[in-house]
Amino acid sequence: MALSINRTLRDGASTASFEVVNDGLGVADAATIIDVSGLSGTGGTNNTSVIIKRVVATVANNDDGATSSFVTLSWGDDIEFLHLPVGVTDLGVSFSPISTEDDDGDVKLAATASTLFTLRIYVVKSTGYPLSMGDSRNRP
Repeated sequence: MALSINRTLRDGASTASFEVVNDGLGVADAATIIDVSGLSGTGGTNNTSVIIKRVVATVANNDDGATSSFVTLSWGDDIEFLHLPVGVTDLGVSFSPISTEDDDGDVKLAATASTLFTLRIYVVKSTGYPLSMGDSRNRP
């Protein structure tokens, strides 16, 4: 995996945002890009989760002979929830994990070989953040 950037842009009281960039060298194999238990305001338990509110992505193919390029986002328990094809995507749809047991709320990323991408992921803290404002599923 050749993630050249994987950083937290903002980690506030109830929201956070992340940027992930891949240089296209090799296959990105199910790496954890968002460790939800590491965000501010967590209560130190294993049942933390976030709701993904927006994903902005630019995905490109670095190899003319490749059959297809895409990026896949999945939860910590390997349940896939979003496939991003080549092109520009700006999704404002909410994604939340089915289970939050044992850090299943982490977000993983996998990509096909020779896939260049830049992702920006915006989340709202949902479960397991009693020290912040992010401990309610009913917030907008």
